[in-house]
Amino acid sequence: MFRASIALVVAEGGDIMVQATTPGNGSQGNFRVGASHEASTRTGATPVSGSGGKLPPIVWTHTDLGKIMRQDLVGLGQAVVVALLGMAVFIAAGMGIAFVVATILNAVGLDPSSSY
Repeated sequence: MFRASIALVVAEGGDIMVQATTPGNGSQGNFRVGASHEASTRTGATPVSGSGGKLPPIVWTHTDLGKIMRQDLVGLGQAVVVALLGMAVFIAAGMGIAFVVATILNAVGLDPSSSY
């Protein structure tokens, strides 16, 4: 079974390091044994002290289940209307194409109804 431990260690210069060790991996008492990294390199970033200003409180809106249900039903109704209109347009287009083909065939002298 894998067991790991995490330890907070205050290093030289007041820096805090997190060390995770596993038993039997060169550790002693769940702390890493051996030389630590070289002296920490300072960067140009400086810690910013807190100004103590407070943020405004978080205001949660109350959930209105009736409003949510109305919005869902309106959305469902709109989807049904769009689907019905789409089917009507496709049926009308098919009938229009059939009418144009039948007219052209009649003009040529062929009777499409004889093939039924």
